[in-house]
Amino acid sequence: MIDASFTGNILVVDDSLPVLDALSAILKRAGHTVQTAANGQEAFETIRQSPPDLVILDIFMPGIDGYEVCRQIKSNEETTTIPVVFISGVGDVDHKIQAFECGGVDYLTKPLQVQEVVARVKTHLTLRRYEIELVQSNQDLESRIEERTRELSQLIEAYERFVPRQFLRFLQKEKITEVQLADQVEYRMTVMFADIRDFTPLSERMDPQENFNFLNSYLSRISPVISRHNGFIDKYIGDEIMALFPESPDNALDAALDIQRELSVYNQHRASVGYSSVDVGISLHTGTLMLGIIGGEE
Repeated sequence: MIDASFTGNILVVDDSLPVLDALSAILKRAGHTVQTAANGQEAFETIRQSPPDLVILDIFMPGIDGYEVCRQIKSNEETTTIPVVFISGVGDVDHKIQAFECGGVDYLTKPLQVQEVVARVKTHLTLRRYEIELVQSNQDLESRIEERTRELSQLIEAYERFVPRQFLRFLQKEKITEVQLADQVEYRMTVMFADIRDFTPLSERMDPQENFNFLNSYLSRISPVISRHNGFIDKYIGDEIMALFPESPDNALDAALDIQRELSVYNQHRASVGYSSVDVGISLHTGTLMLGIIGGEE
């Protein structure tokens, strides 16, 4: 019974018609598809049109010899993985070494033994199939790694929206996964609190959706001012922003002035669509604080 899992498309290259006929018969009985070429040039044309799974190649042929045919097969990126089995009436070591050095995987000496030919062809087709499967598995693995890397990058970016990178740096942590309850550090910096004046009566004139949209509109304009002045936001408390400026109190003061300028532009926009203006109060304090993680284990 023929094992179809070990059959393939085989190209036999030999300038001897009897050898071509004999090998073709042997290989076809073993279930393989066979193509033939009488010289190197015919072999190149056949490979170009229908790349085989394996090449059985004679060494001594008119024109281009088998060694050069093999070298060109191996130098072409599209055909370099095709196994080449040499056949020759010469069995000395020097010719075998030359065959292997130019890229051959095996060497059979004429007259050929049917069982040996079938067995060796089966072995190299099996190895070829394993190689192809391994390459595909590696490509699939690389794709999964790239996908997971993208997901991880997106996850890190998402975490940084909730836990600033600067916060982790002050805690001497590289990753959010390293943070533990009660991690803390004492540091001198300036704290800013900025909140909307009379926000309660303002919010009572809006429904929940309008409140939500208003806060996001306001905070998306004001928040970038903090980072422009070397600060970072510790938390939002409704309409209130709590921000930290670790480098200099002047950064916090410049940010406070810039917030008021940004607010003036925002109020012009609100007036253009019929909304009332917004006032913001800002307080700053410089001193020693404890920066860390409070809460419960979960």
